[in-house]
Amino acid sequence: MIDNQLVDDNQTGSLTLYQNQSLSWKGNKIFIAILAAYTTFFCIGWYQIGAWLVLPFAGAEVLLVWVLIYTFKLHQRYREQLIFTKDQFIIKSGHKQCDHEKVYPRHAVRFKVFEPKTWHPKRLYIQYLDQQFEIAQYLSDEDKDDLIDLLEKLLIRPAMR
Repeated sequence: MIDNQLVDDNQTGSLTLYQNQSLSWKGNKIFIAILAAYTTFFCIGWYQIGAWLVLPFAGAEVLLVWVLIYTFKLHQRYREQLIFTKDQFIIKSGHKQCDHEKVYPRHAVRFKVFEPKTWHPKRLYIQYLDQQFEIAQYLSDEDKDDLIDLLEKLLIRPAMR
């Protein structure tokens, strides 16, 4: 998703790029609680007929689902912030808060779109002199198209498309 905070006739400001989060952490906790209740219901039945060995595996199943969802949510917290000033183009990135920062002169920065012929997603690159790096790796193709439209307005001369 793109959080557009551009000002001054869309020439300065920032764009924050982050993954679409289909379910909040609270929603995930509710899902895990429902799964745990469902598993507990069936474990009680298995325990009553004497199959008590099922109990630890059911708890391990719920624990595994919790760990996987937690790990996925940590990965989803990755953000990229593209900041445009009159003279500079700044890229900040990181999990939860932006830990890494790269500063470039705005007039020398270009962007390039690589559109593969197969089912692979588009790739968007920022180019400065002979340096090139990918941005917006986790955005959907629709969000990347919106970002390309914004970058065409903000970065005057795009590289080969």
